[in-house]
Amino acid sequence: MIDINLLPYEQKASRGMIWFAIIFGAFCLAGLIILGVYSWQLNGELQNVQKQEATWKARAEKKAALKETEVSTKPTPADAVNEIQLSRFAVFPSWVLMEKQLPKNGTITNIDYDSTGNMEITGEFAHFADIQPFIEKLRKQNYFSNVVTTKINQLDSSSNVLVYTQRNAYQLTFTMRTDANLSINQKKDQ
Repeated sequence: MIDINLLPYEQKASRGMIWFAIIFGAFCLAGLIILGVYSWQLNGELQNVQKQEATWKARAEKKAALKETEVSTKPTPADAVNEIQLSRFAVFPSWVLMEKQLPKNGTITNIDYDSTGNMEITGEFAHFADIQPFIEKLRKQNYFSNVVTTKINQLDSSSNVLVYTQRNAYQLTFTMRTDANLSINQKKDQ
């Protein structure tokens, strides 16, 4: 019987190539082991740091809780003065700034306000042409924002509200927001 081999001849690797592959494999294996050990060590250090952080936070919260219980609930006179100054009614600065911007023969007849700083102002002007410059001056002030004209009425000389001696005047109603602290602390039972 005849043996026919259709496979190509084997190419034998040289001994140098085999040794190189073995040394390279051993080097890669050693590198992986070193990286694994280093990663395990870093993980342990991270857990220790997290435990210390948790301990410090617990101590800080405990100290804060102790400090809070030591504080007296009765305010000192200085605290009372500070509270009054922080929550005092501050419409007067708004009034002064509006008065400075008023045209000649213009008056503010009514101011309605709420605790958020929104104000509705009603004023009377002798001339219609004075209204727009007055509103523009208020808009240019840093102290006021969102100045919006809501109503303009023409008043005649028979109106009881009119202070002028002219025949016609104009009543302007507008809203705006002031940056003044308008704290209103009213109790309904009192």
